[in-house]
Amino acid sequence: MKILISGGTGLVGKELGKKLTERGHELFVLTRDPDRSKVKTPYPHTPVFWNAAKTPVPEEIMSQIDGIINLAGAGVADKRWSQNYKSKIFNSRAIGTQNLVRSANNNKDQVQFFISTSATGFYGEGENLDEESSPGNHFLSKVCSAWEAPVENQLDSNLRSVILRVGVVLSEKGGALNKMTPPIQMGFGGALGNGRQLTSWIDIEDLVNMYIHAVESDISGTYNAVAPEPVSNMELTQQIAHIFQKKPGLSVPSFALRAAVGEMSQVLLMSQGISSQKILDTGFQFKYLNLEDSLKARIPKLSPTEKRILFEQWIPKKKEEIFPFFSDAENLGKITPPWLNFKILNQSSETIEEGSTFDYQIKLNGIPMKWKTLIDSWNPPLSFSDTQLKGPYKKWHHTHKFEDHAGGTLMTDQVDYILPGSYAGPALLGWKVNEDVQNIFDYRQLFIFNKYKD
Repeated sequence: MKILISGGTGLVGKELGKKLTERGHELFVLTRDPDRSKVKTPYPHTPVFWNAAKTPVPEEIMSQIDGIINLAGAGVADKRWSQNYKSKIFNSRAIGTQNLVRSANNNKDQVQFFISTSATGFYGEGENLDEESSPGNHFLSKVCSAWEAPVENQLDSNLRSVILRVGVVLSEKGGALNKMTPPIQMGFGGALGNGRQLTSWIDIEDLVNMYIHAVESDISGTYNAVAPEPVSNMELTQQIAHIFQKKPGLSVPSFALRAAVGEMSQVLLMSQGISSQKILDTGFQFKYLNLEDSLKARIPKLSPTEKRILFEQWIPKKKEEIFPFFSDAENLGKITPPWLNFKILNQSSETIEEGSTFDYQIKLNGIPMKWKTLIDSWNPPLSFSDTQLKGPYKKWHHTHKFEDHAGGTLMTDQVDYILPGSYAGPALLGWKVNEDVQNIFDYRQLFIFNKYKD
C-alpha cells in the first residue's frame, strides 16, 4: 500500500518506517525539510513538503494514498512548558490532525484508513483505566482530547480509523530512557516523589508492531498502546539501577521536581495504571510483557562515562556495491569534512583489512590532533569496526553495519566513546563533542547520499 506518514522522522516514525518498507509498503513522509529527510531518514520514501499549521497536503500526493498514519507533534518533554511551548505542543497536534483529516475526507474514495496517535496523558489518575475511562482535567488531557477530536468527529464515517493512546515508550535511541538512565547509572538518580505512582510503558518494538497491526488488520476504534503490566516509578528506577549493578539514589521530592520542570512535573508524578486488554482482544501479541526484558533489550551496557551515538542511513544500492568504497583508505578523506584537514600519515596495508592500522592527523576546533586507528574487525560486505589506539579520546570504537533493506542498504554507524578525565571532563565537554560528531556525520551522510543516489 501507499501510506502517508506525518512524524515519520521522529523516534517512533523512523522505526515504523523501516518496518513498513521492509514489509513492502511505499511511504510518503510529510516534512518541513524534504532535502534533509532524503539524507537522514533510514528508509526509502518520498518526502513531501508540509507545514502542519498552514500547508495542505498536495492533491497530487493525496490522490495516490491508500492510508494515513499521523504521528506528528512537538516533543512533550523536550522543553520546559512555557506558554509559548504549550501552544506549540497543542497546535502541532490539534491543527495538524485537522488538516490531515480534511485531506483524507477530500479523497475518501481513495483513502482506506486513518491511523492517529494520542497518549495516555488523555486520562487522569487511576488504576485499571481503559478506553472508556473519562479524560483528566490537566493540560495533557486537553491536548489529547483536541488531538483525537478531528478523527472522532470530522473524519468521514466510511474511512476506517484507529487511535492509539501511547504510554511511556522504551527505546535505546531516545525518549524516556535517554533522560532517566544517566543519573541512575552514575548512582544518584532515584524515584520521583514517593515513587508509588504507576507508569504504563511500552517497548518500542511492540509499539511499532501495534501500528503494523492497525495498518494490516481490520481493527477500528481507540486502543491503549501500553504493555499489560504497569509498574511503579520506584520499580522502574530499581530495575534500571539493577542493570547497571547500582543502588537507586535518593528520591527526588515532589517540590524539587516542580521547581526543576514546572508544570510538566504533574505528568511525572501522576499515577496511571492503564489496561491493554482491548488491543489484546484483537489478537495482538506483545513481545515484551515484562519490564525487565524490555530494559535489558533497550539499555546498552556502557560504563558511566561512556556515550553511544547511532546514525542510520538508507542507500538505494546493494551492500555489495557500497562496501568496496570503504576498503580504499583514500576514501576516508572523501567522507571527512574539509574543515578537519584530514591527512593520512602512515598505513600498514594498501587496502583496508582486519589488522590494518592507520596514522593520520586532523584539526578539530583549530587544535591539531594525531590519531592511530586499528581495524579490529572486517567482514565484507556486512560490517567492519575500528578502534582508537592513540588519540584524543579515552575510548573511541566505531562499528559500521550494512543490511539489506527494501531493495537497498540500511547503513548503521555506532560510535561508543569516552572523553578523557573522570566525570568533570565529560560533563563540561560532552555537549560540544556530540555537536562535533553530529556535524561530521551530517557531512558524511550527505556525501554518501550524493554518491549513491539514483
